[in-house]
Amino acid sequence: QAAFSEAALEDSAQAYERWRTFAQVARHALGEAAPQRPASPRRSPDAGVPGGVAGPFLERFCSAMDDDFNTAEALAVVHDVVREGHRRIPGAQENDEEQTSALVKLTEAFLEMTSVLGFELASPQESSELTAGLIELLLELRSEARAEKAFERADAIRARLRDLGVAIEDTPAGSRWRLTGAGAD
Repeated sequence: QAAFSEAALEDSAQAYERWRTFAQVARHALGEAAPQRPASPRRSPDAGVPGGVAGPFLERFCSAMDDDFNTAEALAVVHDVVREGHRRIPGAQENDEEQTSALVKLTEAFLEMTSVLGFELASPQESSELTAGLIELLLELRSEARAEKAFERADAIRARLRDLGVAIEDTPAGSRWRLTGAGAD
């Protein structure tokens, strides 16, 4: 028997935010190679489950849905895909072809599964090309300030972006960003 609780609601909100973050970070890491959400969540019955890195996840997901719509298991599979996808992001950012290909397949599977479950992961503040370009420009200016050891200026750029709802993560492959909503981070 499931009981409503504030803790359960908070856990669900955090899980949803992890999914949205994965979708944004994967899209950012893959650039033009990023797959789009499927037009329809329906898969042709004779299409079968694709092989490769995403195949086992899709098989588990389909089995869960075939098992009287076992959404708890289906959601667990989505979490597993996100976890595996996050493992592939650094390699994709460094243009490792194998990791990029795997991330594309995992992102496709993720988008298909969340589509079947009825989740809309796009936010109203999704980055447009202009927004993305402006954020990238600011990150370049921040990187230049850091290279010049002008840390106060670099920190001010980061703080201003954070105030505008842009989270920055510095990685060995460079800085990456995601939209969080104004003042969320």
